[in-house]
Amino acid sequence: MSIQSTNTQPWGPEDGELLQNLRNNAGIDALVFARANTISAAQLHELESGEGRSFYNELIKRNTGIKLLKKLGHEYPATAEQVIPPVPEALPTVPALEIEALAPADSSASPVSSSDVYKKSSPHPFLKHPLLVTGGLLLMVLGGFLGVQHQDTPPTEIQRHAAPHLENAQPRGSASAPQAAETPPALMPASAPEVVPKTANISPAALPANSAPDRVQLASIACDDKHRKNSTSHTPSNPLKPGSYIYIEAKADSALCVLDSDNKLSLLNLKAGMNQTVNGLAPFLVHTSNWQGLQIFFQGRLVRTELGDSAHLLLQSLPF
Repeated sequence: MSIQSTNTQPWGPEDGELLQNLRNNAGIDALVFARANTISAAQLHELESGEGRSFYNELIKRNTGIKLLKKLGHEYPATAEQVIPPVPEALPTVPALEIEALAPADSSASPVSSSDVYKKSSPHPFLKHPLLVTGGLLLMVLGGFLGVQHQDTPPTEIQRHAAPHLENAQPRGSASAPQAAETPPALMPASAPEVVPKTANISPAALPANSAPDRVQLASIACDDKHRKNSTSHTPSNPLKPGSYIYIEAKADSALCVLDSDNKLSLLNLKAGMNQTVNGLAPFLVHTSNWQGLQIFFQGRLVRTELGDSAHLLLQSLPF
């Protein structure tokens, strides 16, 4: 019997409102929270607002909502009762000989003749000839020995034994043929097209004049390591993700630069609605002239820091 649950209460609007309030109070973005719990943004929206049909049934929807509430520190009252039937003990097995001994004797059965006993106890006809059995075993052992010897013999040795007259017909330079197979594959020609990523880790001096807008070049100049001392520092509380990358969402057209602790510079020119992930080693120095048009997430948390007069943001990471 399978485990049955008596909980039939569906996921209600009050549950969705509680989930949304807990997530907002924790400062977690909806998309980041959905990805961290391996669900889609549409499923999270349905749990919070009740709109949509992204789940297979109500039981899966309720269990998913309860799991998200526990992630946010809310223990949902358990009302489910599980009925687990006892597992019956396995019946003792009785050997066939004991069953035959316990079976009642049939007085009407005909007596067993000596010829029947001989038929039942006589071996297989093939086993009556010991020479055939011995010869078969020898063939099996010999075949296994030859098979092992065939596997242990290198390919060059097999070819030499199979066709010895071909060895003399080969030129002297053919001895280096097996070494040619170990040479690495040829490199791609220099004329092969290169795929240029959207985020280029280059210095401002190496950036051509016509490769990006002027505001990207200005951002690369402003994103210098000397600005770390005068920047506004931010360290997220209760991190949800490792500090090896930052996630940026553009609400408006914006240009910015990101410099990690290894001085790897990333220049970004994002259109409204675009998003970008920048990998590197914390702390990250971020500069832009349009902070209102960007949303920056670091270690799974939305960065909410008043910059004041500072135009540079330094993101410090915590162990995760």
